[in-house]
Amino acid sequence: MRHRWRVPMTDLSHGFGDHAEIARLIGRYVDGARAGDSGPMREVFSEEATICGFLGPDKFAGPIEMLFAFVDGAGPSPDITASIRSIQCLDGIASAVVAARHWGGHDFEDILSFVRFGAEWKIVAKAFRLVA
Repeated sequence: MRHRWRVPMTDLSHGFGDHAEIARLIGRYVDGARAGDSGPMREVFSEEATICGFLGPDKFAGPIEMLFAFVDGAGPSPDITASIRSIQCLDGIASAVVAARHWGGHDFEDILSFVRFGAEWKIVAKAFRLVA
């Protein structure tokens, strides 16, 4: 017996726009790191956002204000480069994998989680690792 699979049509009416908006937010995040100024980052993170990862053997975890203080205290990283490895969007939630090189002399990999609040996307969590 031959099976007929029905695959629902995906609504792409806003899908590509969501990917572009996620990429734009990531750009603002990297702009803040480059400038050593948390201002652009504050625009894209939710007030309730969290951060978790390790800087060497030391755990760095808590409210996103920890990242902002770190960025403001570290100063500019003019040589930072970043690449978006992937973006996944699922009707109001999304994730992105981002690789950042030469941020304060280190390389990082992030997994950023996003939620759409009405028409506006915000980063709600940053999990990261220091690349050896």
